[in-house]
Amino acid sequence: MALLTGCQQSDNLDSQDGLVSSSIQIYRQNDTTRTYRITYNDREVVMSFNPENTVSNSLNFTHLPSDTVGVINIYNGAATTPEFSGTVNVNKQVQFIQMYNDPIMIYNEADITYFYISIVYQATSGNTYTATFNDYPISLDSNIQHMVSRSKLAGTLKLYKNGATTPVYSGNVTMIPEKTFYLVQLPFKEIGPIDNAGEANPSTKNCIKMRFTGLTSATLGADSVRMDIYTAPSSLATSYTSYAFFQSIVVKVGELSPYVEFNLAQYGSTDNSTQALYAAYKLYDAKTGAVISETLSKARMTNTQVFEPSESDPFVSKSKFSTRQIRKGSSSYGTTKLFGTEW
Repeated sequence: MALLTGCQQSDNLDSQDGLVSSSIQIYRQNDTTRTYRITYNDREVVMSFNPENTVSNSLNFTHLPSDTVGVINIYNGAATTPEFSGTVNVNKQVQFIQMYNDPIMIYNEADITYFYISIVYQATSGNTYTATFNDYPISLDSNIQHMVSRSKLAGTLKLYKNGATTPVYSGNVTMIPEKTFYLVQLPFKEIGPIDNAGEANPSTKNCIKMRFTGLTSATLGADSVRMDIYTAPSSLATSYTSYAFFQSIVVKVGELSPYVEFNLAQYGSTDNSTQALYAAYKLYDAKTGAVISETLSKARMTNTQVFEPSESDPFVSKSKFSTRQIRKGSSSYGTTKLFGTEW
């Protein structure tokens, strides 16, 4: 993306011919291939300019004081047909933008948005990934904004591993304005988008939908386990005989379990000290039924660490979806959040 951030006149006069000096500022991101040739009222502003990734690229040009409204033509390289041609007032800030493979256009905030893309979890270390969106290279740096026309938020995402020319993932996706598009690489799987496809949002914002996975049979306890979940209010959080059975699911190594919906207001929503949601679980080998962990006190899901209550309302979860890893410690089990989606 390249952004021409302004055409603006200064009060400087050329001492030899009395011309007024104006400037064009150019910003570029993730595109080092384009070289621009720019004219103003058919006069060359610059013959060849390849801006760097910085907002400080500034091109100065001179014109008659009366020549403040004119036609700017912007050419890509040696092309004879301009990518942009239009009338501008160099006394005012006029912005242009060039995104992906689109021609340069006047920047209109209502038509332009941005998104981020990020790998939230990568089980296999050592692999490097690159990406294209609609066949244009985009960075997987989670801090980089990718500017895009609102009409082009839907497109084809391709992901490549270790410099290969064949993608390990290719699919149609839709980016959400000003949000992050998350990618994940689970054990024994190739990288791809986090899959919430077809999963409805939790019934209320008091609820969070949670699913589980195991990264290895050693940390999960078996290749496939049955997870029996029990819940209790905070007033009974340490009285494990008071926990009530809630739900059973099967969790497999390298796969995502079905979602379980937890309601932070299950036991009330007026007193967090006594009504906050707590949970614990028992684990059994899903194939043989053998006990892996049957002591609730050694497999807890505490309220603040797991259910993500918001600061403003402890009975409302900050996240609507969460994916957690079940892991075995030296003497107990726990769950660690891998990634999630906030409301």
